[in-house]
Formats: sequence, C-alpha cells, structure tokens
Amino acid sequence: MIIMAAMIVALPLAASAQYEVVPGSTGNILNLDIENSSDLLSFKGGNTEIAGWSGIVTIVNPPAQPVFPPDLPPSGTGSVIFTFDVDAAAAAGDLGYIDIWLTTATGDSALVEVELVAGTVTGAETEPTPKVAVLYQNYPNPFNPSTSIEFSLHARERVSLKVFDVSGRLVRTLVDGPLSGGNHRYTWDGHNERGSSVASGVYFYVLKSESIRQSRKAVLLR
Repeated sequence: MIIMAAMIVALPLAASAQYEVVPGSTGNILNLDIENSSDLLSFKGGNTEIAGWSGIVTIVNPPAQPVFPPDLPPSGTGSVIFTFDVDAAAAAGDLGYIDIWLTTATGDSALVEVELVAGTVTGAETEPTPKVAVLYQNYPNPFNPSTSIEFSLHARERVSLKVFDVSGRLVRTLVDGPLSGGNHRYTWDGHNERGSSVASGVYFYVLKSESIRQSRKAVLLR
C-alpha cells in the first residue's frame, strides 16, 4: 500500500509531484492535503473530482470526494483521499498520471496532476510496514450498528481519532492520547459523546498526530 500526499493551494494553479509505485499493486492511497492560502477568509465547500488518469494507472476511486472539513478556517488544512490500482504489466520507469480538479463554492479552482513511476518490485503480495502513519477505510461501510476503524503508526506518538458530522461538528472522540507504534483498531458504535444514537448519514473520522492528518468517510444506515 503506497501512501502519498500532495499539497495544493485553494487558488487557480496547476501542481505536480512524482511518486514511486509497485506494478500490480491495488488500493494504493492518494492523500491530498488541501491548504487554505488565505489569512482572512474561510475556504468553503471544497470538492474534488477525478478528471482522468493514464499510463500505468488502471482505476481511481471514488470519482469525486468532498474536502474535509467542509469549511476550512484561514490558513487551515484539510484533506481528501482517493485509492488507485497500478497495471501489473508496468515496467520499471513507466509513468502514470492522475488529474484531479478542486473547486470551491466561491468558484476558485485548481488542477492537480500526480505523476507516478513504476518501481522495480513486481507482484507484491504482502503489505509493507508503513514508514508513515496510515488511516484505513472503516469496515463495514456502510454500517449498522457499529464499525471498526484501524490505523497504523510508525512510532510512539500522541494521536487523536475523532468522528465529525458533515457540518464539521464533533460527534465522538474515540482516542486522544499517546499510543505505541504498530496497528490499532477502535470501534464506533454510532453514538455521540453523550451516549445517544446519531442519525443515519455521512460522517468523517479524522486521525491527527505529529506525523499524520488524514480523514475518511463512514456511512451509517439505521
């Protein structure tokens, strides 16, 4: 599983970065960090959409994702996550591209092009130990009545794992404190901080530490 990040600014521009990937790998994580470049204005209603892919990339999911949180404060940072697969027939040095449009409620836009290059390792069957922290997709998703959220840390550090609703309000804190390196799993039972059941809908869980800030979407169906 490949972990990567590309920093872009919420203004019209084009950005590019190159990352090495494994031929035949699936479910690679593309984590885009979205930075609000304004010192005064909130960045509202950010949405990203896959404009296309080419070369060694065979599929990118999902087709579109909202930026979380939906209302970034001045100079704040949000994120959006996609996954992609790499052609098993790719040779070392072959290139691939993923193009992503970012738009906002105010009409600003940016095109981000992520460039990928095939490495020399093929047919990877085991998942490498992460050299950075990783937040995985919850399972099951959609869920009822509970779901498991798993993440990996490369070293001991203080982390927080929190669930938010689509408006950015805190719903539940699952962990807030120091954890050792390695894999960790927590269960969210669809209840808020007061112990009350929350309504069906889309929620975001956010993992934050010194080395990571990632979010993913969970869907609760009552």
